[in-house]
Amino acid sequence: MSNLPSPVYTDTLKRLLQGEVLCPWSTPEQARLLQDSEVRSRVDEWVRALGYELAETSGGAGYYLVHTRVDEPARADTTRLFREIMVSLREHLNVINLLMEATDADAALAPGQVIRPNQVVAAAEVSPSLRDQLGKLKTSKPQSGTRQQVDALIKTMKDEGLLVPARQDGEEYSFTGRVELIQDIIVFIQENEELPLPGHGADSQKYLL
Repeated sequence: MSNLPSPVYTDTLKRLLQGEVLCPWSTPEQARLLQDSEVRSRVDEWVRALGYELAETSGGAGYYLVHTRVDEPARADTTRLFREIMVSLREHLNVINLLMEATDADAALAPGQVIRPNQVVAAAEVSPSLRDQLGKLKTSKPQSGTRQQVDALIKTMKDEGLLVPARQDGEEYSFTGRVELIQDIIVFIQENEELPLPGHGADSQKYLL
């Protein structure tokens, strides 16, 4: 019997090192593998040699890597990612609020939750507030219609790894574990009076990488 790692195991390591958030909706085989505690231990041991550790989102839906060593390359990565997050965080918060309102969600958006573009379009067409919110998103082009704006938003969320198709006809999409990570970051910032500085403390490292 070969002692070589399986293709799924190898792919899991590659995806983690590329900064992906692995979850049952975006990467079902890899997430299933990481649900095994022995596999998680092996992965964590392997990536620690490279200056990372395996982390989970607050609800356990997604797995991703964080830096454990704050050397100069890690500090540079942290600073870059922190800036990217702070630039995009307000837009992500606007999107989350819009989708929660459009779908009458009482709680935070959850990984695996299904969203239907037609539902968002219908809600925006009868709500001036939603239309205004939708029109202010960076994905919305001037003079574009509601349908075009929603389609552009869905495409961007797919490209960013926040959504994956739940049906082949494009009528339903599922949120991935990345949406939980973004909401973890939002909660972390809201619970701290001052924004975490890049490279200062394990907590800021955990949520920024």
